[in-house]
Amino acid sequence: MRFYLGYINHLGRLQKKSARLVRQAHQPVRQAGFSVTEVLLASLMMLIAISVAGIGVTNLLRSNYRANAGTEIQNNLNRTLEFVSDDLRRARIIAETEDAITSTQVPTGARAVLAFQISDPNNPGQAPLNEQIVYYTQNSQTGDSLTGLVLWRYGPNLDEDGNYITPADITTWIRSPVTDRLADATNNLERFNCDPFQTDIEIPTGWKRIPAVRGEVEGFYVCVRDGGNQVILNANAEVNLTTGDTDKDKVKYSVSTRVSPRAAD
Repeated sequence: MRFYLGYINHLGRLQKKSARLVRQAHQPVRQAGFSVTEVLLASLMMLIAISVAGIGVTNLLRSNYRANAGTEIQNNLNRTLEFVSDDLRRARIIAETEDAITSTQVPTGARAVLAFQISDPNNPGQAPLNEQIVYYTQNSQTGDSLTGLVLWRYGPNLDEDGNYITPADITTWIRSPVTDRLADATNNLERFNCDPFQTDIEIPTGWKRIPAVRGEVEGFYVCVRDGGNQVILNANAEVNLTTGDTDKDKVKYSVSTRVSPRAAD
């Protein structure tokens, strides 16, 4: 009897186990994975992340480009005033007004902004050379490698040490560009004072600006003290980094210095 009871219980357990297996076999199979909605959401989030990263990289590149462009412009203007100052210190007579600039070497359409005469090296104690060394501004011409408004110089050539080469022989004098990318009259509306640090005084008493008319002041202009014993040089540059016309795409820089000629009469 005990044997049969044990066998019957064993059969009962087998039937329950078999029924459980049958139920499991008829249940739907669950597969691991993502739904279409989840995939779309993940793709959208990835796209947003890539876009944000792209904007950050673009802003970083723009910032670096502005910094590099600003440094280049700053160095160019500083070197320009250093060069002109060294040239001007050798002046004997400085033209105090536009009318006093009599050189015929300024091209048509250009604007003379500074002119002076130097001593005759063969007769330093006598009258200076008749020809004027002249600085003038002119827009870049088709075919040259210059950009925007250009500052030019007409005068004796210089050697590697900055000394004049045959200055007494006027036929050897040449035109040469000094710097480019200067602000033109329309972009120079904020810079026209003789001394940029005196914002309330445009032209101090006893000084004359070249050019005299405010609307004609460009990226390079000067102010000459009466008597010609001191000159204020001003240089301004404004470069647009893109084709847009917003302030964030523009780089501006200005420099100014005073020069007293050593040989002025």
